[in-house]
Amino acid sequence: MYVGQSNNVAQRVATGHSDKDFDEAVCVLVPREQLLVVETAFIQALNPEYNQTSNLPKHSNTSSRTAHTMEVLERYGWEIDY
Repeated sequence: MYVGQSNNVAQRVATGHSDKDFDEAVCVLVPREQLLVVETAFIQALNPEYNQTSNLPKHSNTSSRTAHTMEVLERYGWEIDY
């Protein structure tokens, strides 16, 4: 699994991680100013194999991070069980 953001999804899917064998792609439409927030929430919730998490914003409180992640994902209609 890989979580990423793009303004051109078709191009991103065609060129990104071409050495990996993904069997599907999911597109979530998000306002441009929310791309990083939503991408970060998905990465924190899903812990995808092909994402490097060292560049993510750090939260000192794990429960606060989890609550914020769930709030962001629910705003876009996603529920993820931890």
